[in-house]
Amino acid sequence: MTFPTTAHASVLYSVFYHVSSDDLSGPYVPPGTGIDAKNVETLYLAYVRTIVPHFDLELTLGIPPLQKTVGRGPATLGSVPYNGQTIATARWLAPTLFG
Repeated sequence: MTFPTTAHASVLYSVFYHVSSDDLSGPYVPPGTGIDAKNVETLYLAYVRTIVPHFDLELTLGIPPLQKTVGRGPATLGSVPYNGQTIATARWLAPTLFG
């Protein structure tokens, strides 16, 4: 059985994540209360190698972006500052191997 020579490629690309959410709802949540997940853009490098026909391996690496989630709505919820305050942060890790 003979296979064609393997192919490979390296690609550098930019990824943009646009995130949105509806207002929060519940019995004690003031109307117009929500959160905004800020948009994120990062650079990725991908290496793709064809092992056999119809089977590739792809390794992706990137600069881990920091995702910030910010409160939207009233200035305070009870006595806690809310509007415009950072509620949560998360760093996305990029190293991935696909087969």
